[in-house]
Amino acid sequence: MEKLSKDWFSKGIIDLEYKQYVLLGYLKKCREKFDRTKLYPQFSDLVMHYHNLLQFKEKKKVIYDKFPKNISKIDFAKLKLQFEQEIQDSEVLREVSDLVEYAISEVRNVIEDGKEIYDFVQSQLTLDHVGVIPLYDQEGYLLLNLAKNRNVHVYQYNTTVFESSIEKYRGINFEYVGDWKGGIGNTYENIKLDLVKTRGDLPNPATFVVHSSHVFPVEATVLPIAKRKLIQKLAA
Repeated sequence: MEKLSKDWFSKGIIDLEYKQYVLLGYLKKCREKFDRTKLYPQFSDLVMHYHNLLQFKEKKKVIYDKFPKNISKIDFAKLKLQFEQEIQDSEVLREVSDLVEYAISEVRNVIEDGKEIYDFVQSQLTLDHVGVIPLYDQEGYLLLNLAKNRNVHVYQYNTTVFESSIEKYRGINFEYVGDWKGGIGNTYENIKLDLVKTRGDLPNPATFVVHSSHVFPVEATVLPIAKRKLIQKLAA
Protein backbone atom coordinates (compact mmCIF):
# COMPACT_ATOMS: atom_id res chain seq x y z
CA MET A 1 0.00 0.00 0.00
CA GLU A 2 1.53 3.30 -1.14
CA LYS A 3 -0.60 5.68 0.94
CA LEU A 4 -2.89 5.77 3.96
CA SER A 5 -5.87 8.07 4.34
CA LYS A 6 -5.66 10.57 7.20
CA ASP A 7 -8.35 8.73 9.18
CA TRP A 8 -7.29 5.20 8.23
CA PHE A 9 -7.34 3.96 11.85
CA SER A 10 -11.01 4.89 12.43
CA LYS A 11 -12.45 4.50 8.94
CA GLY A 12 -14.21 1.46 7.50
CA ILE A 13 -14.05 -1.95 9.15
CA ILE A 14 -12.67 -1.66 12.68
CA ASP A 15 -10.73 -4.86 13.12
CA LEU A 16 -7.44 -4.67 15.02
CA GLU A 17 -5.61 -7.42 13.16
CA TYR A 18 -6.76 -6.19 9.74
CA LYS A 19 -5.81 -2.58 10.50
CA GLN A 20 -2.40 -3.70 11.80
CA TYR A 21 -1.92 -5.64 8.56
CA VAL A 22 -2.78 -2.52 6.52
CA LEU A 23 -0.41 -0.36 8.59
CA LEU A 24 2.49 -2.81 8.38
CA GLY A 25 2.04 -3.08 4.61
CA TYR A 26 2.24 0.70 4.30
CA LEU A 27 5.29 0.93 6.58
CA LYS A 28 7.01 -1.82 4.60
CA LYS A 29 6.61 0.28 1.42
CA CYS A 30 8.02 3.31 3.25
CA ARG A 31 11.05 1.34 4.39
CA GLU A 32 11.63 0.03 0.88
CA LYS A 33 11.74 3.64 -0.36
CA PHE A 34 14.09 4.63 2.48
CA ASP A 35 16.38 1.72 1.58
CA ARG A 36 16.81 3.41 -1.81
CA THR A 37 17.41 6.78 -0.08
CA LYS A 38 14.06 8.06 -1.34
CA LEU A 39 12.61 10.18 1.45
CA TYR A 40 9.67 12.08 0.00
CA PRO A 41 6.72 12.12 0.02
CA GLN A 42 6.84 9.16 2.44
CA PHE A 43 8.71 11.00 5.19
CA SER A 44 6.30 13.94 5.39
CA ASP A 45 3.31 11.56 5.18
CA LEU A 46 4.63 9.55 8.11
CA VAL A 47 5.05 12.68 10.21
CA MET A 48 1.49 13.71 9.35
CA HIS A 49 0.10 10.29 10.36
CA TYR A 50 2.12 10.37 13.59
CA HIS A 51 0.69 13.75 14.59
CA ASN A 52 -2.84 12.59 13.71
CA LEU A 53 -2.45 9.55 15.98
CA LEU A 54 -1.13 11.66 18.85
CA GLN A 55 -3.93 14.17 18.34
CA PHE A 56 -6.57 11.42 18.51
CA LYS A 57 -5.04 10.09 21.72
CA GLU A 58 -4.91 13.55 23.29
CA LYS A 59 -8.47 14.46 22.27
CA LYS A 60 -9.78 11.23 23.73
CA LYS A 61 -7.99 11.97 27.00
CA VAL A 62 -9.42 15.51 27.11
CA ILE A 63 -12.96 14.21 26.55
CA TYR A 64 -12.60 11.53 29.21
CA ASP A 65 -11.12 13.97 31.70
CA LYS A 66 -14.31 16.07 31.44
CA PHE A 67 -16.58 13.20 32.49
CA PRO A 68 -17.41 12.74 36.19
CA LYS A 69 -15.57 10.08 38.15
CA ASN A 70 -16.69 7.85 41.05
CA ILE A 71 -14.57 7.21 44.13
CA SER A 72 -13.37 3.62 43.86
CA LYS A 73 -10.97 3.41 46.81
CA ILE A 74 -9.88 5.44 49.84
CA ASP A 75 -6.29 5.11 51.06
CA PHE A 76 -6.50 6.32 54.67
CA ALA A 77 -2.76 5.78 55.26
CA LYS A 78 -1.78 8.17 52.45
CA LEU A 79 -4.99 10.24 52.65
CA LYS A 80 -5.63 9.72 48.93
CA LEU A 81 -8.74 9.01 46.91
CA GLN A 82 -8.76 6.79 43.82
CA PHE A 83 -11.39 7.40 41.13
CA GLU A 84 -12.86 5.31 38.35
CA GLN A 85 -14.21 6.76 35.12
CA GLU A 86 -17.99 6.63 34.77
CA ILE A 87 -17.78 6.53 30.98
CA GLN A 88 -16.59 3.21 29.57
CA ASP A 89 -15.08 2.44 26.17
CA SER A 90 -17.27 0.65 23.70
CA GLU A 91 -15.76 -2.42 22.05
CA VAL A 92 -15.13 -0.46 18.83
CA LEU A 93 -13.50 2.44 20.65
CA ARG A 94 -11.27 0.01 22.57
CA GLU A 95 -10.18 -1.53 19.25
CA VAL A 96 -9.38 1.91 17.83
CA SER A 97 -7.55 2.95 20.99
CA ASP A 98 -5.45 -0.23 20.98
CA LEU A 99 -4.68 0.30 17.31
CA VAL A 100 -3.63 3.91 17.90
CA GLU A 101 -1.23 2.88 20.68
CA TYR A 102 0.24 0.18 18.44
CA ALA A 103 0.48 2.51 15.42
CA ILE A 104 2.18 5.33 17.36
CA SER A 105 5.06 3.03 18.25
CA GLU A 106 5.39 1.48 14.77
CA VAL A 107 5.18 4.77 12.88
CA ARG A 108 7.65 6.44 15.25
CA ASN A 109 10.21 3.69 14.55
CA VAL A 110 10.00 4.24 10.78
CA ILE A 111 10.17 8.03 11.21
CA GLU A 112 13.40 7.58 13.16
CA ASP A 113 14.80 5.52 10.26
CA GLY A 114 13.86 8.30 7.86
CA LYS A 115 15.33 10.94 10.15
CA GLU A 116 18.69 9.16 10.10
CA ILE A 117 18.69 9.23 6.29
CA TYR A 118 17.56 12.86 6.25
CA ASP A 119 20.34 13.90 8.64
CA PHE A 120 22.95 12.02 6.61
CA VAL A 121 21.89 13.51 3.28
CA GLN A 122 21.68 16.99 4.79
CA SER A 123 25.20 16.63 6.18
CA GLN A 124 26.47 15.79 2.68
CA LEU A 125 24.83 18.77 0.95
CA THR A 126 26.73 22.05 0.89
CA LEU A 127 25.01 25.33 0.05
CA ASP A 128 27.14 28.20 -1.30
CA HIS A 129 26.35 31.45 -3.06
CA VAL A 130 27.58 32.17 -6.58
CA GLY A 131 29.10 35.61 -7.02
CA VAL A 132 27.74 38.61 -5.14
CA ILE A 133 24.32 38.20 -3.54
CA PRO A 134 22.07 41.22 -4.28
CA LEU A 135 20.06 42.97 -1.57
CA TYR A 136 16.90 41.33 -2.89
CA ASP A 137 17.42 37.59 -2.64
CA GLN A 138 13.86 36.29 -2.37
CA GLU A 139 13.96 35.05 -5.95
CA GLY A 140 16.79 33.78 -8.04
CA TYR A 141 18.41 30.53 -9.15
CA LEU A 142 19.58 27.35 -7.47
CA LEU A 143 22.22 25.21 -9.18
CA LEU A 144 22.44 21.57 -8.23
CA ASN A 145 25.52 19.41 -8.82
CA LEU A 146 26.02 15.92 -7.38
CA ALA A 147 29.27 13.96 -7.30
CA LYS A 148 31.01 16.58 -9.46
CA ASN A 149 28.90 15.53 -12.42
CA ARG A 150 29.29 17.73 -15.49
CA ASN A 151 25.50 18.06 -15.56
CA VAL A 152 24.32 21.01 -13.46
CA HIS A 153 20.56 21.12 -12.81
CA VAL A 154 19.21 24.68 -12.71
CA TYR A 155 16.05 25.77 -10.88
CA GLN A 156 14.47 29.18 -10.52
CA TYR A 157 13.13 29.86 -7.03
CA ASN A 158 10.83 32.39 -5.44
CA THR A 159 9.73 32.68 -1.84
CA THR A 160 6.27 33.22 -0.41
CA VAL A 161 5.17 34.31 3.05
CA PHE A 162 1.97 33.11 4.72
CA GLU A 163 0.76 35.02 7.75
CA SER A 164 -1.46 33.69 10.52
CA SER A 165 -2.65 35.45 13.65
CA ILE A 166 0.33 33.94 15.48
CA GLU A 167 3.31 33.91 13.13
CA LYS A 168 4.62 34.04 9.60
CA TYR A 169 5.39 30.97 7.52
CA ARG A 170 7.94 31.12 4.72
CA GLY A 171 7.61 28.86 1.70
CA ILE A 172 9.62 28.44 -1.47
CA ASN A 173 8.73 27.34 -4.99
CA PHE A 174 11.13 25.73 -7.45
CA GLU A 175 10.73 25.71 -11.22
CA TYR A 176 13.05 23.54 -13.28
CA VAL A 177 14.87 25.63 -15.89
CA GLY A 178 17.18 23.08 -17.51
CA ASP A 179 20.59 21.41 -17.39
CA TRP A 180 23.87 23.18 -18.08
CA LYS A 181 27.23 21.56 -18.74
CA GLY A 182 29.60 22.45 -15.92
CA GLY A 183 33.34 22.09 -15.64
CA ILE A 184 36.58 24.07 -15.84
CA GLY A 185 35.46 25.91 -18.96
CA ASN A 186 31.97 26.58 -17.67
CA THR A 187 32.01 27.52 -13.99
CA TYR A 188 29.00 28.28 -11.80
CA GLU A 189 29.71 31.98 -12.38
CA ASN A 190 29.58 31.40 -16.15
CA ILE A 191 26.29 29.55 -15.83
CA LYS A 192 24.90 32.50 -13.83
CA LEU A 193 25.97 34.94 -16.56
CA ASP A 194 24.41 32.72 -19.20
CA LEU A 195 21.14 32.69 -17.26
CA VAL A 196 21.15 36.48 -17.11
CA LYS A 197 21.72 36.70 -20.90
CA THR A 198 19.17 34.08 -21.93
CA ARG A 199 16.49 34.84 -19.33
CA GLY A 200 15.82 38.55 -18.98
CA ASP A 201 13.34 38.37 -16.10
CA LEU A 202 16.10 38.50 -13.45
CA PRO A 203 18.86 40.97 -14.48
CA ASN A 204 20.80 40.57 -11.20
CA PRO A 205 19.66 37.25 -9.72
CA ALA A 206 20.64 35.82 -6.35
CA THR A 207 22.25 32.50 -7.24
CA PHE A 208 23.14 29.59 -5.00
CA VAL A 209 24.63 26.18 -5.61
CA VAL A 210 24.03 22.95 -3.72
CA HIS A 211 26.69 20.30 -4.28
CA SER A 212 27.60 16.95 -2.81
CA SER A 213 30.24 14.29 -3.32
CA HIS A 214 27.48 11.66 -3.13
CA VAL A 215 24.69 10.90 -5.58
CA PHE A 216 21.17 10.87 -4.13
CA PRO A 217 17.73 10.78 -5.77
CA VAL A 218 17.08 14.36 -6.86
CA GLU A 219 13.29 14.72 -6.78
CA ALA A 220 12.60 12.40 -3.86
CA THR A 221 15.44 13.47 -1.57
CA VAL A 222 17.82 16.23 -2.61
CA LEU A 223 15.35 18.93 -3.72
CA PRO A 224 13.16 18.85 -0.57
CA ILE A 225 16.25 19.09 1.66
CA ALA A 226 17.85 21.73 -0.57
CA LYS A 227 14.64 23.78 -0.33
CA ARG A 228 14.81 23.74 3.46
CA LYS A 229 18.50 24.68 3.48
CA LEU A 230 17.85 27.57 1.10
CA ILE A 231 14.86 28.83 3.12
CA GLN A 232 17.00 28.84 6.27
CA LYS A 233 19.75 30.69 4.41
CA LEU A 234 17.37 33.34 3.09
CA ALA A 235 15.61 33.75 6.43
CA ALA A 236 18.96 34.35 8.14
